[in-house]
Amino acid sequence: MSLRTITKEQFSDGTTIDGNRIEQALQELEEICDQVPGYYVKRRFVQNQIVVGFSPFQQAPYNTTYPVIAPAATKTLNRERFKGFKSLTQPVGDVLDQLFWETSIQVENPFILQDVDCLMIQDDGSATPSHQLPGGASSPYAAPSVSDVQLFVIVDAPFIPEDRSQSDAIVHKYAMSMDAWKMTAIPGVASTNSMVPAFPGGEACGWGLTLTGLNLPIPGLSRVRVALCIPKYNPVGPTPGYAHWGATPWNTFSPSLTLSLLEPLSNV
Repeated sequence: MSLRTITKEQFSDGTTIDGNRIEQALQELEEICDQVPGYYVKRRFVQNQIVVGFSPFQQAPYNTTYPVIAPAATKTLNRERFKGFKSLTQPVGDVLDQLFWETSIQVENPFILQDVDCLMIQDDGSATPSHQLPGGASSPYAAPSVSDVQLFVIVDAPFIPEDRSQSDAIVHKYAMSMDAWKMTAIPGVASTNSMVPAFPGGEACGWGLTLTGLNLPIPGLSRVRVALCIPKYNPVGPTPGYAHWGATPWNTFSPSLTLSLLEPLSNV
């Protein structure tokens, strides 16, 4: 860093030096050392995590959605609607609802959304546990192959946040085989519970849907919604989708979420 950047006082051959000028230069150096201006240093970030978890629940945390926003104006303002969701892998007539588990955050300063980790935990504690998908393997339990889970990250419009037609879908993961995200317990290692109420039983397994290296800049004071979408299929038939998810798809796993944020250091 050049001396001219630190102080306006200049010291060189042929110039006079007195105590007042030296004291002034040292004072200006002290002020910069106490609070280095942001434009003097390389931009630096600190990583922060936001963790959201839910114990096994009933249908209440889930919301159904409208597939379109027109023509009724009320559907544009519908809190349960998500822009750009897909019709999944089954015929539209077989899908009764699409259910969204949603949470939102709002950070005062701009940040970078780096990673999204969504865990869909199932259990293998008994022959008929409540948190498994029907149609999976048993002894030990393994979830069936499905490709109808969707994950969203949406940024609401700053001035009309409830108007979903104006929101920006910055992440939409869909139509992926969940076999690629399968988790299984380590054989012979017993799990322990660290949350209350405790996990319903057995070893934790299921899916770990992880998106890393997103590097998505988010403006300050933006409301960011993260949502997990699962289907509810028509039992008539039954359809292949219903055979996998059953009558209460919201009860087939216990969700949790971790968001990794990069926040710029301020007042350094």
